[in-house]
Amino acid sequence: MNTTLRAIFFLTFSLLGQNSILQAQTITIGNETSNNITNDAPLNAVYEKSASESIYLSSEINTSGTITALSWQHSSTFNAAATNNLKVYLKLSSLNSLPTGAVGTTDFAGYTEVYSGSLPAIATAGWNTITLNTPFAYNKSAGNLSVLVVRDAATKDDNNYPRFRATTTNPNYLSRKYSNGVNFFNPTAQPWTSTTSMDRFFYRPNLRLTMATTVSYCPIGNNNSCLYGGTVTNVTFAGINNTTECSQDNYSYIDYTQAVNGAQVTKGTAYTLSVTVDNPGNSGGVGAWIDFNKNGIFESSEFFSLGTQNSSNSTVFSSAAIQIPATAQTGTTRMRIRSKRLTGVTAAESCEFIGSARGEVEDYTVNIAEQPMGVSDFDKTAVKIYPNPTANVVTIASSETIKTISVYTPLGQQIISGKENQIDLSAYTQGIYPVKIEFENGQIQFKKIIKK
Repeated sequence: MNTTLRAIFFLTFSLLGQNSILQAQTITIGNETSNNITNDAPLNAVYEKSASESIYLSSEINTSGTITALSWQHSSTFNAAATNNLKVYLKLSSLNSLPTGAVGTTDFAGYTEVYSGSLPAIATAGWNTITLNTPFAYNKSAGNLSVLVVRDAATKDDNNYPRFRATTTNPNYLSRKYSNGVNFFNPTAQPWTSTTSMDRFFYRPNLRLTMATTVSYCPIGNNNSCLYGGTVTNVTFAGINNTTECSQDNYSYIDYTQAVNGAQVTKGTAYTLSVTVDNPGNSGGVGAWIDFNKNGIFESSEFFSLGTQNSSNSTVFSSAAIQIPATAQTGTTRMRIRSKRLTGVTAAESCEFIGSARGEVEDYTVNIAEQPMGVSDFDKTAVKIYPNPTANVVTIASSETIKTISVYTPLGQQIISGKENQIDLSAYTQGIYPVKIEFENGQIQFKKIIKK
């Protein structure tokens, strides 16, 4: 975490109190396993002058907060040296697609410069991140996010040819322009000014936003009831191994999110959670919640019951099925552990007053990471297109049942959509026609047909 962001975290914690935290989360937009590759956006390093404007919908971001970093996904390390002379601008936009000449038409109105510098060199394929010089406040209710990347170099760089993974969009969410030796924009103007129209394109680069969001969790009203049994004496989970007695000042709630290092988990993986309770009594129970969607609410879908037991001694409650969903938000979130003496814990009791029920509540930090890249189900679906190139008709064959095939012109206009696996392009001109293939099992693949 950089120094500025760390300072924001500590300041926010002290101002808002222990039940309000500033969380850093990453939001990925685009198909990370897409075979679509673009050299033009967010930048084209082969040309001296390069500009691209992309729209990312509020429904895709679905979070409000402060954007602190942007990342683009390099498809390979081929000549992925540092790319200098970059400026990045952000703004809220009411546009739902980009017409031809979007920047040339709407000019620079509303953009804020958030970064000036270079896109760093990379050693391995994957996400390449820039930390913004000026963090950008984004409100999902106020509009979509427009990202403008401008490169103004004195000479072209034929040896630096970065390639970025992209996702086909329809309508167009991307406009771009690039040229050698032609100053089609005025980068020294304040603010930046376009002097020519930009061309639409349907390969929008995949984008990852790092965003800081404030989340408040419900406080627990409590007394000294853990003195009378049902006390949590140990929590063990994914790197956490915290042994305690009755909580601070004999109260039945304590927040360990700052005092204890958080659990480290990966999406799509299951973990064992063990909670030791002293004297749970007759049918005493334990439950846990993990705020997977990071909205500050412990929902019933985020609840795990560790069952009930009968014992007047120290007893271990355990669950080997704490599954981290593939849909979980990455970054830091909160886990709540609750024990009750003489009764089980239900999904609706994450915020309940402890009172005479006896027992204890403890909160912990959980850090959720992306699943390591590997061979996914997406990659296992074999698709054949033949003959390709073609003069007229191609056949699309797959080992999975095809739901819909959509074909687009080189400019991104949809011309064919249906289940028919034979595509007739005899009426169309030469070019590369993107194909979107949706399967009954929910997978999606993007291919290309070359019309000769």
